[in-house]
Amino acid sequence: MKNKFLRLVYLFSVSLFCSLFACDKIEENLTIIKVDIKSAIDETFSISNNSFSYTKELQPSNNGFTSIIDTLILPKSGYYTFSFRQKPIQLYLTKGEKVGISFKADDFLNSITFSEGSKNENIYLMDKYRLNYRYNRTNSTSLKSEKFLAALFTHRDAMLKLVDKSKASPIFKDKEIKEITYQTAIDQLSYSSVHANLKGRKSLDIGPNYYASLPSINYSDTTLYANSETGNYPYLVKYYFAKIANDKKKEYGNDKTLAFLNEVDLAFPNGYAKDELFHSKLKEGLDGNNPNLDEIYSLSLQSMQNEAYLKALKEDYTRIVGLKRGIKAPNFTLEDYTGQTISLDDFKGRLVYIDVWATSNSEALQELPALKERINEYKNIEFITVSLDTKDDYEKWKSYSTARNIRATSLIAYTNSQFQKDYYIRSIPTYILIDPKGNIVSVNAPKPSEAVAFKKLIDKIPR
Repeated sequence: MKNKFLRLVYLFSVSLFCSLFACDKIEENLTIIKVDIKSAIDETFSISNNSFSYTKELQPSNNGFTSIIDTLILPKSGYYTFSFRQKPIQLYLTKGEKVGISFKADDFLNSITFSEGSKNENIYLMDKYRLNYRYNRTNSTSLKSEKFLAALFTHRDAMLKLVDKSKASPIFKDKEIKEITYQTAIDQLSYSSVHANLKGRKSLDIGPNYYASLPSINYSDTTLYANSETGNYPYLVKYYFAKIANDKKKEYGNDKTLAFLNEVDLAFPNGYAKDELFHSKLKEGLDGNNPNLDEIYSLSLQSMQNEAYLKALKEDYTRIVGLKRGIKAPNFTLEDYTGQTISLDDFKGRLVYIDVWATSNSEALQELPALKERINEYKNIEFITVSLDTKDDYEKWKSYSTARNIRATSLIAYTNSQFQKDYYIRSIPTYILIDPKGNIVSVNAPKPSEAVAFKKLIDKIPR
């Protein structure tokens, strides 16, 4: 009897929702969504952007078909991310309209269809997603600069053609043309660093004519920066000023960070955009060995207005100053893979090189062959590896430590440990050099693979 009652309640709810979706009039501040999923059991889907988040848990159904109807109060019409089984796609939602989404759970990306509301915009966005997938940015970026630009602009033209032939509204088409322009410029500006990374190089010289085709747009539009729906314009601005900083670094003592911050300071008024650009650059890490550290700190204090960012900057600066060359290195006592505890004080009188890594970090693992070479080359250095793995990865760390078969003391500190805080470690891998007196030489020492820079730093240390 109870099951029958619940069934009637369910049928009444479905009938009510279906009537809601079928109605023609919708309040202008509401958006009604109807999501039909075939074969979905105990799963979720989400809709979000930088100011909105909605998650819906799906209930198992007897017929293998789930239908959800709900009312959303969106902050504004525009781009959103629809995600199912950790597969995100771009969606366009309009306030005061309905939108229908249907797909098979086991073939989400290939089976998805749209109805009602911004149907044509969403059909286009799905076609664009598939076009981007076929383009394969990684393969394109691995090409030499001339071939890369040819492939990039061919892809851009294909996307513009897709916009033109779509049945989307003129307002949406104008938006998309700008977004395609921004994304193409981002790809062009980021090519040098991404290509160098793919090829295992430190940098790449692409010549003066490479940027001749960069679009002539306003790269310091504060309104566009603050109101970007996709994040493309802020990313573009960051990459553009990174290029400017590289071009003008000689004016700032070859310091790209100082050049970036100064050029942004000149181009933007104080406010949101400048705060975000300064903060994003400073998050990459302040270097205590940088002779311009105090100038960077002073400029940031003068230019930023966001109180949270300023507080974080002051805290970071205080930590960095405490890790400058010649300062006594913070002591630590950590466990090795045999269960013994080992302290930094145990190595007094020895030059100590610390490799901070994690079993999940591919870049750190790629340095292993070079680390072995440096260990064999420098018998007078005590090499220590400190893992920032999680406690769940303890056994994995022990296995890696024995399998690596290197002449180094292997310790574990765990992520978010006191060791990580004391040494202000913000990224992995990080390399630290401590002199025989227990004082810091560098908390940003060269990688093992940077053999020339490694030797140059070691040779400067008195024995």
